[in-house]
Amino acid sequence: MRQFLLRGFYLLLAIGFFFVALIVIEEPVATSSVERDSRPLLPLVSYVEIAPDLHRSEISVYGELLPRWDVTIKAQVNGEVTDLSPQFEAGAMVKQGTVLMTIEDTRYQAELTQAELSVAQAELELWQAKEKTELARKDWARSGFKKKPSDLALFLPQLSLSEHSLQSAKRQLQLAQRHLSYTQVQAPFGGLVTERFVGLGQLVFEGDPIVRLLDHRHLMLKVSLNEEQWKNLSSQWQDQTVPLFGTNHQFLGNAKAVRGGHRMDEETRQYPLYLEIDTQPQAGLIPGRFVRAQLPGKNKPGTLRIPQGALTREGLVWVVTPDNTLRSYSPEEVVFDGDQALVSPPKEDDWFSDGRLRVATTPLAFYLTGLSVQPVNRAEG
Repeated sequence: MRQFLLRGFYLLLAIGFFFVALIVIEEPVATSSVERDSRPLLPLVSYVEIAPDLHRSEISVYGELLPRWDVTIKAQVNGEVTDLSPQFEAGAMVKQGTVLMTIEDTRYQAELTQAELSVAQAELELWQAKEKTELARKDWARSGFKKKPSDLALFLPQLSLSEHSLQSAKRQLQLAQRHLSYTQVQAPFGGLVTERFVGLGQLVFEGDPIVRLLDHRHLMLKVSLNEEQWKNLSSQWQDQTVPLFGTNHQFLGNAKAVRGGHRMDEETRQYPLYLEIDTQPQAGLIPGRFVRAQLPGKNKPGTLRIPQGALTREGLVWVVTPDNTLRSYSPEEVVFDGDQALVSPPKEDDWFSDGRLRVATTPLAFYLTGLSVQPVNRAEG
């Protein structure tokens, strides 16, 4: 019995020590938690510090490089294809005047010979008519008649008819020469053969497509500007040098703005603007490439250049004031410039510090006017 009571005593004593240790351990943790909760936690806000200044806006637009000439050359005479140039293949580069294909020309050689014979015959008839008219003039003079001879008496109508016959024969000769030249299909300009439609021994007729030729040296770029972009375009845009960039932002070359803006496209309701690429070949500037053109905009004095992400969907700009609270305003003017935007500054002077404004770079949904925050300069990380 005594041993049983002793064991109970020891058990109660152990339980007591356990509860005392638990209270001692929990007390600092609770105290630390209270102390930590008592300190205010302010949200971090990243900002950039900007001062109003004179900025020249730029307008970034995208477009596809197109060849100035992209034509399908068609047959202008009938006949069998007797010869093909080795360069007459898709993907081949040809020079201006290169003979791509030859059509059997016996018929047109005969037409040329017949036309030359007709010219010679007409020249003979004209010479005879002139001689006849000259003899008639002499005979009239010897006759002693005082009145002026009629045109019929001098054979002038026949002379005029002979002159017109010679003109007609010469025109027929020119036509025959042209038809014969059409039997040799030549490249009207230097460029790239993109498609061939005929083969050796094939019979072609006038109007049949022969080859598609693309001018890869003289390129055009058509871009479209909405009404806001057109209003912001510099008034001296014509003949201005415009830099071109690829989709990965690398510089490709320059173009020149030449015309546009006199109408709105019926489908897009935007202003078309046309640019010409320098005639000298430039690496990366090839037909079909999608490029970005950076057009000159108007000068904007007293504006802020901010990251485009600093502008909310509602068109608000959030500012961290000198007392580290949030304020927002709606700019009177906004001009987008690539990944940045030019905006008019707020009218409140007390938002500035030494003439500079702290603009929040990433507006979030929890932003409230008057909210105290902990600002972090993005330039300092």
